[in-house]
Amino acid sequence: MKRWRGTAIILLCIVLLICAVPTLSSDVSAASVTFIAVNDVLLELSSTPYISGGITYVPYWVFSDYFGISYSYVQSTGSAILYTGEHMVVFNISEGTTYDGSENTYSVHAIMRGGTVYLPLSFMCSFFGSLVYSYIPGVGYGDILRIKDNNVILSDAEFLDAASTLMESRYKAYVAVTPQPAATPEPTDDAQHEGQDMTLSFIGLPSEDTLQLLDSYGFTVCFFLTEEDILADPDTVRAIICSGHSVGLLVSESAGELQSAADALFSAAQYRAVMAASLTLSLSDLTVITQETGFAAIGFDIAAGSSLNVSLGALPTLLGGGTACNSLALVGAAEQPAAAASVLQYLDTELYNVRPPRETD
Repeated sequence: MKRWRGTAIILLCIVLLICAVPTLSSDVSAASVTFIAVNDVLLELSSTPYISGGITYVPYWVFSDYFGISYSYVQSTGSAILYTGEHMVVFNISEGTTYDGSENTYSVHAIMRGGTVYLPLSFMCSFFGSLVYSYIPGVGYGDILRIKDNNVILSDAEFLDAASTLMESRYKAYVAVTPQPAATPEPTDDAQHEGQDMTLSFIGLPSEDTLQLLDSYGFTVCFFLTEEDILADPDTVRAIICSGHSVGLLVSESAGELQSAADALFSAAQYRAVMAASLTLSLSDLTVITQETGFAAIGFDIAAGSSLNVSLGALPTLLGGGTACNSLALVGAAEQPAAAASVLQYLDTELYNVRPPRETD
């Protein structure tokens, strides 16, 4: 079933499209946003193109949702498979290899960003044969990477004109709320915590922005989830795991909660949790429960969030003031993206060795 991720541009005439395929600029920032468009549909800015090594990548669903190319992901091998009745290509992300149904190999590869598989655009267009793309310079509110097949109607110039108002509103909303990570700092004498271990956990499901920020900083963390979290959004649970993060279980009072959450997690992602945490139980009480069920109890030096004694926004000041902390949990980060971003920036600037908690801690 298609997920309509954009707004169709209403069409009054049919235009024959012949276009060249220029190179996409790699300068994608808050000041120079690049939209993805599919035929005559402008997609939301929740996903933008990504450039690495001079190659432009776009999310897999651009092809599966809009161009009828079937997609499946094999968790056990870390492979993305795309196919039609005539063609099939396998991207083994774990090994960095790509091959087709006849076992011919290719030098390109897919990448994982924020739990989403991104595919090399030029290769996909040439491999499946029916697609082309063009880069359309904008007029102050971002540019457009437009991917097309023979169902396209508007010319690039007509599409830009028709989409300009929508681009402006989406651009302004995007740059107003999207947290931007700071440049990776060089080590300085002012960094008081260089090399200090900091186990970092998130309580609850993340937003896509949170996963992208973690990816940009190179941080691997653990997300502690309830059964309700897992059942509410199994796609995000799988995105967490595909991004290389750990998943633990969040319990409030009983061992039964742990087993129910563990069963839901395995059903959603074929993943077996080994750790459990709680915001309501003491570590000693949690340990009693986990010993009954075979999980490892995880505690936090500081758990910060809007409903707790320490707010997310206060963490950089608290840690910078010398408060001892080697294990940190962020609660409600998805609802406070700017505050969560400031915490991640602080940990990066102070050169902490950020890692997820382990059952042996």
